[in-house]
Amino acid sequence: MFLIANHHLFSSLFFGKVFSPEIPRLIAALLGVGFFTFVLILFWSLVSDLLRVLAWLVLRYKIPPLQSPTLAAFITLFFIGTSALGVWNATRVPAVKYVELKIKQLPPGFDGFTFVQITDTHISKLFGRDWVQQVVQKTNHLNPALIVITGDFIDGSTQARQPDIAPLRQLHAQYGVYGILGNHEYYFDAQAWIPALQQLGIKLLLNQHVRLHAGDDTLVLAGVTEPTAIKYGMTAPDVRAALQGVQPDEPVILLNHRPDNTALSAQLGVDVQLSGHTHGGMVPVLSLITQYANHGFVSGLYNVNGMQLYVSNGTALWSGFPVRLGVPPEITHFTLVRDEEK
Repeated sequence: MFLIANHHLFSSLFFGKVFSPEIPRLIAALLGVGFFTFVLILFWSLVSDLLRVLAWLVLRYKIPPLQSPTLAAFITLFFIGTSALGVWNATRVPAVKYVELKIKQLPPGFDGFTFVQITDTHISKLFGRDWVQQVVQKTNHLNPALIVITGDFIDGSTQARQPDIAPLRQLHAQYGVYGILGNHEYYFDAQAWIPALQQLGIKLLLNQHVRLHAGDDTLVLAGVTEPTAIKYGMTAPDVRAALQGVQPDEPVILLNHRPDNTALSAQLGVDVQLSGHTHGGMVPVLSLITQYANHGFVSGLYNVNGMQLYVSNGTALWSGFPVRLGVPPEITHFTLVRDEEK
């Protein structure tokens, strides 16, 4: 139990960084099962002890501990099974989630425009080349007009991940593939990852925007950097800079890895902000902590002062805690429609 509880420490000491242990996929998955089993047993122990204390303080009644080896074995096996299910759910190829976004004054040329968001792929030993290939095939099968990737592409160095990221080159869409950086790119040398991702045909928006054209109609796609950039001496996120030169009547989609600066984005005229980072909270209790750490935004569609904020559950997640219960991964397919409401 001690070894399992400290596997992140051992991973960082012997197998590379804690965010990218270079260990076989099966072992990474088994460590995930073991660690979450430990977490469940710990949680069970704390709750049961707390109930005993409360019963004694309030009722002056001493609740006896569980003495049955059979019941203890059943509980342990139940936790192992739950953990295995959680790891399987986290590491499978995601299903497609369909979302409709209504935008006021959407130009006719973009009414019915479809695009796909991929985010938090965390390409690693756990989410390796075969998994990436299946995600790419599933995304291309949707035949979107545009593909956006909202950060945390990888866990690992450019050298370690080169074979695993290669399938991303096969992503194709009429308007191209655009992306932004997440905090994990900065952990693994963003200066090296920027050209590596660009060589795969991914156009990075670093406090920048581009205009997509459909005849005479335009749609602005903007992207910002990540707050972690400051720690590494790189450019901080700047929504104003990303939108410089955008006209008030142009519809804007903003890519921001974290669900941050939402009020400012809405104030500056952004119609839709797409984010990830939260992984949807992964499991019910953790989602409360995730919500607190991300300004109340965890998963799904929110209205922020008239702006639509979509926070994806993520296409994958960090291999150090690869568990999902009730929070499935997703490849998100969006359709833009004109909001006719007055």
